[in-house]
Amino acid sequence: MLVADSVLIENKAVQSLVKAHEAQPVNCLATTGIGIGLLLNFGASSLQVKRKYRTYRAKGATAREP
Repeated sequence: MLVADSVLIENKAVQSLVKAHEAQPVNCLATTGIGIGLLLNFGASSLQVKRKYRTYRAKGATAREP
């Protein structure tokens, strides 16, 4: 799913996310050229939300203003 032509949303309904689930939105981001995405998992006991980026970002890094 694409929101406002700028955020990719990947929905899952699995008990737990594995690396393949987390790689899929990153690959889609690389293919489309979109910079940010969200991986949502509705199958766990509570909603899981993970932010994904097209490029590597160290933990705790924030986006810089141009």
